[in-house]
Amino acid sequence: MPIGRLRENSSIECDDHGAEYIEARIHCILSDILRKPGTEVLKQLLPAAIGDAVITARDSQLLVQASFFDCGGLAIRVNLSHKIADAATLASFIKCWAAAARCSSTEVISSPVFMGASIFPQMDLPIPMLPVDLIQGEAVLKRFVFEAPKITALRAKAISASVPNPTRVESVTALI
Repeated sequence: MPIGRLRENSSIECDDHGAEYIEARIHCILSDILRKPGTEVLKQLLPAAIGDAVITARDSQLLVQASFFDCGGLAIRVNLSHKIADAATLASFIKCWAAAARCSSTEVISSPVFMGASIFPQMDLPIPMLPVDLIQGEAVLKRFVFEAPKITALRAKAISASVPNPTRVESVTALI
């Protein structure tokens, strides 16, 4: 994985300086987080560069924060810049990392299939260098909590001919 600093907003300088690891101590128990926590507790789970300021082009492409709870629990937050990886790559990265942490040498981890270039052949288009206007200011963190019976009722309302069995995520996303 090309971990490095972004150079001139167009390439990654693969110098191994683009990954940050942060350890944090959260003074509560993990079950408090899993129940309806306040936003101040949730902000403690965000890497500092995300929670306190907007990431700039000079900042890390990979941020990992391990948050240790008083009960001995652990939460791991991974932020990976979309400039170096997509969601499938992030999922593969976390899956491989988990297998390595389990010291699993027998676990078969399927490699991603990179066939986008054959489906979407390259076109010779000019690449404009668009200016990046970074928004300075305070980040906003919101959390919505839905009780299970309310989601069940919402799913029942969302049933249609095109979606006969909507998932919980589909139902809540449609509501939001």
